[in-house]
Amino acid sequence: DMECTVCQLHFTIPKILPCGHLVCRHCILKWLDSKADAGCPICRCAILEGQDKQAGRSVQEMVDDFPTDLAMAALVEAHSLLSKQHVCCMCLKVSSAMCLDCGDMFCPSCKAMHPRQSMSKHHKLEDLTNLTTETLAARRPAMCADHKEKSCEVYCPTHGASVCVLCATTTHRKCEDVVSLQARMQQSVAEL
Repeated sequence: DMECTVCQLHFTIPKILPCGHLVCRHCILKWLDSKADAGCPICRCAILEGQDKQAGRSVQEMVDDFPTDLAMAALVEAHSLLSKQHVCCMCLKVSSAMCLDCGDMFCPSCKAMHPRQSMSKHHKLEDLTNLTTETLAARRPAMCADHKEKSCEVYCPTHGASVCVLCATTTHRKCEDVVSLQARMQQSVAEL
């Protein structure tokens, strides 16, 4: 189920509450704005702890500290991509394939042109008949927890975390054995 119980729409920035329920970030902010000590809209468990309120932090800062359910966000994004009209982005004919990197759809003729362009020569194209919401979401690259618009490309064994290049050069620059995520994945497969 990709719908928020509060707004009854597909999740936007699904936050995981302390009780484990998912609620859209903007919904939980509205919910807490109506009553600062409001509990979970689903089970009524406490959302904000007393020490959080006393620390002088804003409600928005506390809500932003809740983890985002990236798997649910990927499912919603995949569903949105597959739900859009299957029309070729170049010639407006019926599309038969989707670029997994840019999300554009292509007819058979334009599909052949996409990899020939310098900007998209490394993009992966997939036939629409092979794509479901789940398979498309699973192919989405892991996104950085701190920089949500950047994909994870580096693995830090010291922290056991996959991070973006920016985090690798700032937060993890002194960590030892930082490697590319691709190399770490290949190493893990070899260890199996």
